[in-house]
Amino acid sequence: MILLHAMEAPYDLPGIDIRRGDTMYHLLSDIPGNVGTAELLAFVRECGGHDSWMQAAGTYREHFDIFGEWAERARELGARLADGHEVARILTHKRAALAQTALAVPALTSRQMRGLDHLLTATYGITPTQRMELAATRLAELARQMMGGAVAGLPITVLVGPGRTGATGLVAARLLLNAGAQVTVWLPLPVAALHQEGQAALATARACGVRVAEAPLPTGTSLGQSALVVEALLGAGTRAAPSGPIAEAIHLCNAAEAPTLALDLPTGLDPNEAGPLGPCVRATATLALGLPLRGLTLTAAAECSGEVWLGDVGIPRRAPKHVGARVGQIFATTPLVRLDVAPLAGDALASEVRQLRVAAAT
Repeated sequence: MILLHAMEAPYDLPGIDIRRGDTMYHLLSDIPGNVGTAELLAFVRECGGHDSWMQAAGTYREHFDIFGEWAERARELGARLADGHEVARILTHKRAALAQTALAVPALTSRQMRGLDHLLTATYGITPTQRMELAATRLAELARQMMGGAVAGLPITVLVGPGRTGATGLVAARLLLNAGAQVTVWLPLPVAALHQEGQAALATARACGVRVAEAPLPTGTSLGQSALVVEALLGAGTRAAPSGPIAEAIHLCNAAEAPTLALDLPTGLDPNEAGPLGPCVRATATLALGLPLRGLTLTAAAECSGEVWLGDVGIPRRAPKHVGARVGQIFATTPLVRLDVAPLAGDALASEVRQLRVAAAT
């Protein structure tokens, strides 16, 4: 059964002309598991919606936020109004039914991620620099793991972009150098284009002995000698199809025979629902930070993301609730976890969205 639960919009949504306090609805199925997911997706498609609009996908709280004419259409198609008490009972039942399944991992939109970043600084006093250092540590850890546990003597190339993703890559380059790797940093853009954090991280990396190849890179440049390529170009900062030197760096990355480790999000992949925007890094593995971005859940992202990993960057467990996400004990045993990627509705219904879950230990 498909249900509608009335709610007040918690904040302004100018993109869809919703004001805080306006009436919206949660649209949900009362059936747990893949069967309920398939029922909900099929219903939403009949209403004219898209799978990628689902909130809390793959969890007992999965639902769609609808309003206006779409809500009227849902009622015409048979959705039944339910009060808060009924919905609470349904969610309790669904949660119990899903308790034995793998731990689902919520994915955030870029807007939610920005809100979480602000919250961590303003409320919890966790600075961007602290999170960047932790992210670089997780990146270096995963790089070592991909290389069989050690990087000593191995040639590693780090592709660095202008923003915080690039700055994190520069910190990781220094950590990999300290672990004995032969590290080269490539800058597709001029040094002057680096964010202030990137400028500082570049100066430190150089002082530690990291080799830096600056833009413009020579004609015929390749990554043929690298044992591993760490891609830290734009990540979640991708807003449009990459072009110019960044696009050239993506093509070099994809032409390399070495495995590629993408930071946060493969550059060229939209952080939300648009999928690849143009030239896009095809990574062997992607390290998401704290929580994955929504773009990694799209079926179209599979050929870009490769194996998806999640690194602990010190986000307090309660913090994501303030941006609408509830998180279980993801990092209960290790600060670096691999995520299983599975069809949202299992075999019940093909979907453009995948669910992310903590992989079973092997």
